[in-house]
Amino acid sequence: MSTTNTTRRFRVSLGEDVAEFAAISGLETEPPMVAYRVGSDSIFQMPVQRDPFTLILEQGVTAKKGPFFQWMYELAFGPVDKKDLAITLVDDSKVLVTWTILGALPVTFNVSGLGLGSDTVTLKEMTLTAGKATCEFS
Repeated sequence: MSTTNTTRRFRVSLGEDVAEFAAISGLETEPPMVAYRVGSDSIFQMPVQRDPFTLILEQGVTAKKGPFFQWMYELAFGPVDKKDLAITLVDDSKVLVTWTILGALPVTFNVSGLGLGSDTVTLKEMTLTAGKATCEFS
């Protein structure tokens, strides 16, 4: 899906399908730390297993008949599968950062526009939970 709307700077890719969003929160992470004692007096911190995290995608648009919308639809009407996503932050079509989200699952979504004459869906908000994320700067 390609649009000329420059306010939607986040592109969320599910395979070949791309949804565009104006804002995404929850991409920060702070793994829990555990203190370990080495010998008699040295203490150091180590990260432990991460808990699932929540992503909130806001003010988006996606194709009405695309895999992204179908994945959301499964949340309401059937078994929903975890998917791997790529979230790309762009500025004037230049990629700035790409996050790879592993094991994402839709939790809630709020559709604000679903017109009869349109082939796109406008999303007010969508919440995902995921197990792991990696980040790559361009």
